[in-house]
Amino acid sequence: MAALTALASAASAQTVIVRNAAPSAPIELRLNDDAVATATADSTGTATLSTDVAARLRKDETSVHVSVDDCGQQRRILLVEAGVSVPPPGACSRVTVRDLFSARRITTFVIDIGGTRPVVWIRQGPAPTDWLGDREAREERTRTWTPAPVGVIVSGGVGGAGISDFEAKACGDAPTCSASNVRPVVAASLAFWLKPWLGVDIGVLHPGRFSTSGSGTSFTFNSTLETRIVTIDGRVGGQVGPARIYGIGGVDQLSAAMTTTQTVTSGAVGAQTFGFKAEGWSWMAGAGVETWIVPRVGLFAEGVLLSLNGSPIDNGQGSIEDKVLYVVAGARVSFGHKR
Repeated sequence: MAALTALASAASAQTVIVRNAAPSAPIELRLNDDAVATATADSTGTATLSTDVAARLRKDETSVHVSVDDCGQQRRILLVEAGVSVPPPGACSRVTVRDLFSARRITTFVIDIGGTRPVVWIRQGPAPTDWLGDREAREERTRTWTPAPVGVIVSGGVGGAGISDFEAKACGDAPTCSASNVRPVVAASLAFWLKPWLGVDIGVLHPGRFSTSGSGTSFTFNSTLETRIVTIDGRVGGQVGPARIYGIGGVDQLSAAMTTTQTVTSGAVGAQTFGFKAEGWSWMAGAGVETWIVPRVGLFAEGVLLSLNGSPIDNGQGSIEDKVLYVVAGARVSFGHKR
């Protein structure tokens, strides 16, 4: 409101805008020794006062000193012509700005009284909005983050996946055994966000091959586990600043193939290969975050724990009960619409 008042008044009178006064403080404007305007500071400590110096002094232009009297709660702003003496401040304390300012019909003064000494800006015309002390508040009000979209979103990413019990189960009691329990993973998904805070997703994960190798006194073996995982989950979250943060919960469908090749190093048995395939459903849970660098393209990262549960198929023998923790990051493209 102070800015609007200043703009409206500047065309016909001198405007004095006082900044950083105490909220509700009474402000008085004096021209030489005459009180010419009063105002009350608003909740931000801003007050706007106007006077027609040209009409009062019968001059189109004059040079003035600016002084500020601190009278407790009240503040007095003095515009004093060069060469004119005014009474001392009495019980108030006075600080005078050293510079001499030119006051014309369209002059605007912005006076900051928040420090130990007043600071004066002067403009022959309306004051720029940046002088009015609300730049940070204005930037905060106008700052907008790209909103997370709703509708159809396609994602692709890469990362790493670690399996928890594969090594122990594949190695058994072999005296020597090592495993690759952490493998790269590729992920793709198709999501539909019904609301900015609620979505569903179907995805495919393909971790690299988990493997073990071991040996005993009379044998060596190698085991591999290949997996393909389909996920179906719901997502609940919301936008925090530039990011949408969400939780993930749902089910996964495992398709796996376990193969073991064992070589007996004594006797004539040689190498044997056996394995099984398994499928099954289990649960998944995790969390993710995404940020949209432009309305249609975003970046994401997710961390999810999958429970793997596979029963044998094709009359095979064996089963899989394990857990995989994966972390992926990648890009998303929205085919929906912004909220």
